Parts: sequence; structure tokens; C-alpha cells
Amino acid sequence: MAYLPTVVLLWLAFFFGRTLRQGAMPLIERIARCGKPALSAPLCRYTRRLTALWSAYFVLAALVSAGVNVLGVRAWAALNAVVWAGTLLLFVGEHSVRKRLFPDEQFPGLLQQVRDTWSIWRGPAPAGAKAGAIAAVHADTRADTRADTRADARAAENTPPR
Repeated sequence: MAYLPTVVLLWLAFFFGRTLRQGAMPLIERIARCGKPALSAPLCRYTRRLTALWSAYFVLAALVSAGVNVLGVRAWAALNAVVWAGTLLLFVGEHSVRKRLFPDEQFPGLLQQVRDTWSIWRGPAPAGAKAGAIAAVHADTRADTRADTRADARAAENTPPR
């Protein structure tokens, strides 16, 4: 039970980090597209970096959590408060930094950002919802790419050598 926070933090790092692999939509981009389906290339790069930052934050917090487990319950309680404060600071701080980095862009308010984040976290949205539509388009694009790749491979197999 003492290592549960460490495991949860590592899972969060994995949850964010796995969306950074080639061809995947970064988690923060998925969240951003809930309110703004068409993101500019600079915003897409920003969301990828932000997803990596969150993943790194969770890894660091997990390492600290694992180290503090050795120190006992009082230290663990203090760490828990620090992790929550760090999470809140990163979430709210990023919101204000983003406005400075992209002054000409419109962004949802902090409360709407929390709602959008929750809609992504809880899983696929009902049919017709924005987040679900975006996820479906992204999934269709990946499926089309895989189908095209398979079709190209089959065509290459059936093409006589030159």
C-alpha cells in the first residue's frame, strides 16, 4: 500500500508518455482539440512538448515518492501535498504561460479546460460529441494509413519483377 502513489504516478507517466510515440496524437493535443478542433502547427508542437513535460513530471514525482517511502508516513503525507501542489501549479501555470506564448490564439477558460481534460480521461465520448468525433477521425486516419500500407504491400507482392 505504501507504494501505491508511486505506482499511480508511474501509470500517469506511462498514460501521457505512450501518446508521444510516432503517429499517435499527444494526450494534451487531444484535450486541446476538444475546444479547438483545428490547431496550428506551433500549437501542435507545443502540446507535444507539454505532454512530454507532464510525463517527465510524473516520473520525477514517482521517483521522489519511492524515495520518501523509506522515510515513513509523515514524510509521505508531506510528499502527497507537494505532488498535488505541483500538479495544480503546473496545470494553472501552464494555462497562463500558454496565453503569453500564443497571444493571438483564443483558449477556453480554466474551468472549461478542466471539463475537456475530464472528458478525455473518462474515455470515449458518446457519438456526436466533439471529443468522440476527434478521436474517431484520428482512429479512422490511422486505420486508413494501415489499410493503405497493407494494400501497397499486396500490390508489391503481385507486381512482376522488372
